[in-house]
Amino acid sequence: IKKNEEDNFSSVMGQSNLLNLICNKNLNIKGNFFPMNKLEELPSVSHCLTSKPLETMILQHLQDKSKKGLQSNPLGAPGFRNLLFGKNVSIFTSELEFHRTIITWHIATNLFYYSNEDSMSSVVNSRKNCKEMSDYMFYLLLKQRHMLPVGAALVTLQDTVIDAVECFKRKNVVPRQDNLPETCTILLQHDIATTGDDKASKMQSASVMFHACNVAKELIAAENGIQMWKFVEELWVEILCYAGAQCRVDMHAQQLR
Repeated sequence: IKKNEEDNFSSVMGQSNLLNLICNKNLNIKGNFFPMNKLEELPSVSHCLTSKPLETMILQHLQDKSKKGLQSNPLGAPGFRNLLFGKNVSIFTSELEFHRTIITWHIATNLFYYSNEDSMSSVVNSRKNCKEMSDYMFYLLLKQRHMLPVGAALVTLQDTVIDAVECFKRKNVVPRQDNLPETCTILLQHDIATTGDDKASKMQSASVMFHACNVAKELIAAENGIQMWKFVEELWVEILCYAGAQCRVDMHAQQLR
């Protein structure tokens, strides 16, 4: 919580982004392993004021969900899983572990964001909301893991960064923070099917990074971009709500301090 000049209180969200980490010139990875603390020590956190459209959208979603009650979810499954299965797209339901879901959709949201610069008013707020919620959840995963039920998130995060760095090395390209749309285009050009080595293909097909790229391709290829942004927006609200419900009370209180 941060006090502004008008003596009111405004919510401030931490923001971290995997693409910015990959583009950081101080990220020096050699081989297939690097200490996680090296990644955490990089200057990777910014903050943004929570926008009114985002607050309004989240509150409206919660109110609508409260009215529906348990009738819409009799088994009590996490909302984000119900939403993904309800879309009936097989690639959307491949990642069920919570930390892998966060990383997958964080990458996919960024790739979709930088590949889709729709200026329609009905899309602008949804794009911005998705980006802010995505970067906030990745910030929690990177810097505040004690607040999330994320299990083996460290290992998955390490593997994801290594996969991305290796992808750029194979293409002899240096990813740049000042040109993220081009950086995203290079990631999206990767095609597992073109890999000749069966062993390599299996490893890549299990990779969160390359799975996220395929999810992003599905989003980009959708005929109705507005509808797809609304879907991603609702998905991030569900992920945010699930994380909040799973956070230990003492950890949440400590973070608010």
